Formats: sequence, structure tokens, C-alpha cells
Amino acid sequence: MVVRKATSGFPEGWAKGSRQAALAGKRFNCKTDPFTLLVMKILEEQKPIAFRSIRIQKEAIRTLQECAEKHLISVLEGVAIFAEHAGRKAPIKKDFETLESLRPYVK
Repeated sequence: MVVRKATSGFPEGWAKGSRQAALAGKRFNCKTDPFTLLVMKILEEQKPIAFRSIRIQKEAIRTLQECAEKHLISVLEGVAIFAEHAGRKAPIKKDFETLESLRPYVK
């Protein structure tokens, strides 16, 4: 399994708009940033009780994105180990389910 890493610190395809805007010196637009749109969609669907408003600062979105990237890489590495141990070239749904079932026992 190959995990592509971008040179800018963001995974390929994530926050492409914000990365390009930063490179071009343009202003960050949260209405076109894919990761920000995903976060806002999840917040609207989940409606966390602790939040009085669903407004989030740009720095908080970037920090959340970095945490999500680290978690995603961790999940992909774990699933790759399960698939390799089972003799498969690519992971299947069962690998993800097994990894998630073991998460409470691993720190």
C-alpha cells in the first residue's frame, strides 16, 4: 500500500484550495476549501451540544486537519499491516473493522 505525502504538509487532494491560495499569496476562502466544507457538513449533521455556534476559526480548522491527517495515516498503516498479515495486496472492509475494534485496547 502506498501512502502519498504532499510536500506542503497536507495529503494529496486535501485542502487543495487553501494550499494553492497560500502558495499564490491569496486569501484563504473557507467556502471553497474541501476540508472546511466537510467539517461544516459534519457539524451541521451532528449538532454538538457543547458548541453554541458552528463558527470555527481558520487556525482551528488547520489544527483539526493536521490531527485528521495523523489519524488517517495511523489507520492506513494499521490496515496495511492487517492486509499484509492476511496475504492480501489491498485492505478490505474487515481490516478497518478489526482495527477499530482493537483501538480501545491500544494506546
